[in-house]
Amino acid sequence: MATASPSKRRPSQRSTALQEVALLEGGTVDSEAGVIRGVKILGRESKNGREYSDAAIRQAAGMYEGIEVNIDHPDKSKPGSDRKLSEAFGVLENVTVKTDGAYGDLKYLKTHPLAATVTEAAQRMPGKLGLSHNA
Repeated sequence: MATASPSKRRPSQRSTALQEVALLEGGTVDSEAGVIRGVKILGRESKNGREYSDAAIRQAAGMYEGIEVNIDHPDKSKPGSDRKLSEAFGVLENVTVKTDGAYGDLKYLKTHPLAATVTEAAQRMPGKLGLSHNA
C-alpha cells in the first residue's frame, strides 16, 4: 500500500526497481482516531530474498516517517506517474525500529471508501493485507 517517490540519482548510480511487502501483523486499530497502530513497515528478511542490516533498517525508518500510503501500486508501465486522489489512503507516523524491522502508525482517512475494509482486515485477518514500498 505504501509507495515511496523515486529519489533523484546521480548519473553514476545504477537504478534498480525495488518492491517489498510487510504484512499488517501486530497492528491495532483505533477507529476513533483513524489510526492502525504498530504496523510492520519493513521486515528484516524480505519475501524477495533480501536481508536488511540494522543500519539499513534505521536509514529506511527515517525515510518512511510521513510518507504517503496509497491503495494498490501504480501502473507498472508508468511507475513515476502521479497518483489519483482516490488512491490516497493515509500517512505513516511514529516510525520506530525494533529487532525484526521498522514499525509505525498508519494514520488513515476515515472517509476513504476502503477504510472499513482495511480496518476490518487489520483486526480480523492481518496476514491478508500488507504495506509494500515501491521505489
